[in-house]
Amino acid sequence: MSSIGADGQEIGLNAFAAALLMPHDFIVEYVARVTKPGVVLSRDELIAELASGFDVSTEAMGYRLINLGILAA
Repeated sequence: MSSIGADGQEIGLNAFAAALLMPHDFIVEYVARVTKPGVVLSRDELIAELASGFDVSTEAMGYRLINLGILAA
């Protein structure tokens, strides 16, 4: 039995699904809208806001933001 995400094909499919559900350009635009001057969001608040906006789990959004380099691991 393999661990989750250990299979190369599964990793590729997960990356494809993430790009389809949470496109890079849309993520960048959304982050720009919610991080205006004077608006301070914690890391968790940012993830929750974007997850809600894209109708995905906070876990999926957190991984996506890290993979895009928007958040540090």
